[in-house]
Amino acid sequence: MRLYFSPGACSMVVRMVLNHVQEPFEAVPVDLSAGEQRAPGFRAINSKGKVPTLVREDGSVLTELGTILAWVAARHPEHGLLPTDNEARTRVQEAVEYCISTIHALGTTRIFVPSAFGKAEDEEAIKAEGRRIVGEGLRVLEGRMAGDVHLADELSIADFVIYWLALGAVMSGLPLPPRIHHDYTAMQQLDAVRQSLTDEGFV
Repeated sequence: MRLYFSPGACSMVVRMVLNHVQEPFEAVPVDLSAGEQRAPGFRAINSKGKVPTLVREDGSVLTELGTILAWVAARHPEHGLLPTDNEARTRVQEAVEYCISTIHALGTTRIFVPSAFGKAEDEEAIKAEGRRIVGEGLRVLEGRMAGDVHLADELSIADFVIYWLALGAVMSGLPLPPRIHHDYTAMQQLDAVRQSLTDEGFV
């Protein structure tokens, strides 16, 4: 199994989950700043030209963060990263989708890739709007947390996505809502998270 990733990108979430379930994989870096995602060689693997991209043992390719996380969780049900209860599972999937389509796409990307949203002279305003979106999004998530520590009663794929978003928020100087901070602190104690941070040069 091969994971195409870029250090610090949302592909880090896939790395954390793969490490957590102890799924062996080869990590293949893609330099987004150099445009490697648009190179013909990578496009031949993923025509969307983005990470994460997961090539499975049979050679088939999975793309899109939420889809990959759900597949890994289903492959390793013993870890319980997708609740078996239908309502709890639906809420986890709802949170993952909100994290990806709103907080990440509209907020985190503005903070770390402001050039995708406007001109250089507007960079600070773009970043400020990104911080606003991330802050508001994390507060929304806090209001949906059903567990004492995590989003659901137990650790789920949503917590790994929330952790990655919270990490970006902390790096950009944003304070975390109290319950999000509690989850963030708990996630940092996981071996899989620590290993992933080390592997991607964050420690």
